[in-house]
Amino acid sequence: ISLLKRKHIKKSLEDIDFLIIRAPTTLCSFFNKLHSKIAVMLIGELPDRSQLNKLKLFSNIYNTLLYKWMEYEQNKVLKTSLVLPNSERTFNNVWEKSKECIQIKTTSISIKNIFSRKDTCHSEILKLLFVGRLEESKGIFELYHAIAQLKKDKIICQLSVVGFSGNNEIKYQLVSLSEELEINDMISFIGYVPYGESLYKTYRCHDIFIMPTKFDAFPRTITEAMSQSLPVITTKIGGIPDRLTHGINAILIDPGNVQQIVDSVKKLK
Repeated sequence: ISLLKRKHIKKSLEDIDFLIIRAPTTLCSFFNKLHSKIAVMLIGELPDRSQLNKLKLFSNIYNTLLYKWMEYEQNKVLKTSLVLPNSERTFNNVWEKSKECIQIKTTSISIKNIFSRKDTCHSEILKLLFVGRLEESKGIFELYHAIAQLKKDKIICQLSVVGFSGNNEIKYQLVSLSEELEINDMISFIGYVPYGESLYKTYRCHDIFIMPTKFDAFPRTITEAMSQSLPVITTKIGGIPDRLTHGINAILIDPGNVQQIVDSVKKLK
């Protein structure tokens, strides 16, 4: 954002009596300069050291610096704001740092959105689904390697990728990787799908939801997939193991572990 636009936005926001911001966000340093009363809707946590170590070296260094700065700026906002964390885990981590803290629920899924089915994993071609931002931290590269291994193991499957990225380099890397692994015919890149019935229909057209994220609080896509009766394969990081139990309502694997993704798909087939 240009300096002129930042000044314009700042002036506009200062005319507002009360501002709700969604965090974590890189804009905390900007909000720290406002005089408006602020409520922070905290929907996730910043990654810890063990999660960052799952990333490649350059990403590890870059994200370590980025999240240290974000944590510093975020803590400054929390001290003077009403904080609205969306999980008990996040609440316990921030209530002492905030001016006032009230736990809330942020899911927009209601009973009318629940879809019941019992026919997943029954077709000859296993339809796998990834929904999320296209970035290394979401485990998308490991998922591509898992698809290649499933191909070698004669498991007939198709992976649909729903998501977007502000970094075109990631898209090029994924295309290059699919060509290198010879899995082009097994990948369907759908791109962005707006939240709502269109996204729910996408879930219903698949057999297994896979979210091999390397760091997260609790991705809302897991709740969305479960609401559409999809079995879930995801990682035991952040708040995920607080809400899900391995072997009961999900299969929980180690982040960055390609073989565990492969074994989990075979278990559900």
